[in-house]
Amino acid sequence: MKIPKFGEYGHNPQARPFVCFVATASPGSFSYRFLCEAISRQYAEQLSVVGMGAWGERKWFKEMDIDMKDDSGKVYLPEFILADASGGLLGRLGAYTEAKEIDAFLAGHLPSAKGNSSPLSPGVDLPALFALDRVLSPYAPLNKASCAAATTLLADLDQRFPKMDSLAWLRDTMAAAERLQNTATRFSLRRPLASVVKIAPDLASFYAGLAHWDEHRVYPILLGKTSWSQKFIREFKPEEVIHLPPGDPESGIATEATVRQALLASIGGAASGGASLADLNKRMIAASGGTPTGVVFIDPASPVAAAGTALASARFQPVVFTASPGRFEEALSFAAAEKLRRTILVRIKALGVPYESYGDSLDGLTLACEFPFRYHSPPHEAERGVRALDDLLIRKDNGTRWGVAGRLIGDAESAVYRAMCSLFLSPRSALFFSRYPEGSAPWKHYSPRTAVEAFEEILPCQVVRHPDATLAEWRKRTGDGNDATNVFINSSGGAFNWSVSGGQAKPEDIADSVPCQVHIIHSGSAARPLDSGSVMGRWLEAGAYTYFGSMSEPLLEAFVTPDRIADRMFNGFPFGMACRSLLGPYSYPWRLVYFGDPLTPLNHDLKRIRPPKRPGAAN
Repeated sequence: MKIPKFGEYGHNPQARPFVCFVATASPGSFSYRFLCEAISRQYAEQLSVVGMGAWGERKWFKEMDIDMKDDSGKVYLPEFILADASGGLLGRLGAYTEAKEIDAFLAGHLPSAKGNSSPLSPGVDLPALFALDRVLSPYAPLNKASCAAATTLLADLDQRFPKMDSLAWLRDTMAAAERLQNTATRFSLRRPLASVVKIAPDLASFYAGLAHWDEHRVYPILLGKTSWSQKFIREFKPEEVIHLPPGDPESGIATEATVRQALLASIGGAASGGASLADLNKRMIAASGGTPTGVVFIDPASPVAAAGTALASARFQPVVFTASPGRFEEALSFAAAEKLRRTILVRIKALGVPYESYGDSLDGLTLACEFPFRYHSPPHEAERGVRALDDLLIRKDNGTRWGVAGRLIGDAESAVYRAMCSLFLSPRSALFFSRYPEGSAPWKHYSPRTAVEAFEEILPCQVVRHPDATLAEWRKRTGDGNDATNVFINSSGGAFNWSVSGGQAKPEDIADSVPCQVHIIHSGSAARPLDSGSVMGRWLEAGAYTYFGSMSEPLLEAFVTPDRIADRMFNGFPFGMACRSLLGPYSYPWRLVYFGDPLTPLNHDLKRIRPPKRPGAAN
């Protein structure tokens, strides 16, 4: 028998004599990562290991008659399928309980393997490996028992399998998940907020206005007399609105020097044209207390550069200047995407600040420049297809997150509006709208009940659950405009539709909104983010300033459950970090995307001071 589509799937660049397909329903689980790496390491000269995913390669699964469930109906056992270099089927192993069975299977089919030491046994407790997957699932609470189980397993495996990426990944990720259960205060603004809004008529005026921030206070600066400015002012309700004079007409296009000088002055330094980027970043890092919460990559020529500059100053983030590495709509090859990831990591390491400890070091990557949005997955990985570049860029070499990325998009006026909302607006009300039935798994895990209980402690909530989450009910709640500052939607569909109980809704059913943060569990709401007629595009046009969704089918388990998001946000972690999965079947670089400032916390404790009096400003 020949392996179906072997020419397409049998990735074997080193022309090794054998290919081992590892079929899985959980390509991000620890057991899958570990087994693939252990087999690859032991038989490096003999075979290539190729992952196959139960969703992305489902037609292949059907042709191969692969069932991912054991007798109890639980999904976790990977199946091993061995082929020769021409695609001839040599054997398959789908039912096993011990590591020695995998060893015997490989040794029985690989001629030169019989003299090798066994890659897995003794030393690998396979039932414990799979049991750990279950306690680290997206739906199991992380507790002392699961942490202890991971620690014990790591101690056993470290001695037998030194320097394995999968073990480093588990160790780093467990530590990060535990950190997110603690309280964090480092993401709050460090300077008092003045109750004034300034409106700059042009970019030169905006940068000049930003330079008047100092070590004692910050305040919103908007760009132009636009609907964005009006929307922000209605929500912020300042004591004073000041219209700034036009900027220098010869300073039309911002340069690195423009950004550098504005940033230096905005944190209390002298706006000297001779100040280098290294000098600026040294000041930023010192102002942050030595460990900045994030870094901002800025292309001064980009429309979103002004927004990125404001975010860098307000949060004391160092800056990296960069030209655009490609158009937004471009889909990079994996090789090009990986090169970009490594380049970013080199630039971050050069800052000389801690970044590897997710949750208490440099945690945010803000892209204030044009970056490609998509890339193609590696040819040997399960679940092939397009993925979100931003979710790859913030990974260490072992696949662990070092942070979260947030992408700024739009024209200068809308990007500045979103930055100011992220920095200076507090939550006022929340809307939870879920069309998921709550009587069975996995849907019941995404019930908003527990999250609502948390949010109701600080603000009023509207809650609509299936079967009441109909289009008529949505229109009743939002038809005159959405008034909720935090919106959580459980739905399904594509870029141009989203399901409700008993039917479908369209982007035009999304009415105008107050400034809001949007989290939508959905198959592809962010597939066309630049299209104002798409689901995400409509939310941005309506007033959303941060948005978390999917750019292609991610499968439900990829999303963090609403109760965990609420826990993390109330612990003080930013929205961008609260939404990201650390453990589970889709915790590797995947298809979920975040737009906006990645370091936006709940901001429920923002306090204001009276605005300062400044000469030369007209009310």
